[in-house]
Amino acid sequence: MVLTVHSLPPTVVQNCSVLFFCLYITFFPRFISAMLNVI
Repeated sequence: MVLTVHSLPPTVVQNCSVLFFCLYITFFPRFISAMLNVI
């Protein structure tokens, strides 16, 4: 994983990081609320 990241251009890595961050912000609250509902 580290080798593939270093072989990619910085812009691609940055775009992937931003995309992952957006997905994290979108789905993490729903995941937390679902876990709380289960508990």
